[in-house]
Amino acid sequence: MTVKIPDPNIADKMLKHFGKKRGVIFPDQAYTKFGPHIYAVAKRESFWKALLRPRSQDLPAGMIDIFSFKDLKDEV
Repeated sequence: MTVKIPDPNIADKMLKHFGKKRGVIFPDQAYTKFGPHIYAVAKRESFWKALLRPRSQDLPAGMIDIFSFKDLKDEV
């Protein structure tokens, strides 16, 4: 299974400037439904939900910060 991670855009950078995190949602049911040979695209969390969430609150379950993937891409 190949998952395409969206690159951070201007809205993500603005949220990071305010100290907020924007989550990426993985298509977890796609593997069990279609098998290992699929191409899936991860979706971003809504900008407004990320903006209105308090800084101290963690991301909801099943989401990962979009900038953590950018750091992984830079290492490779």
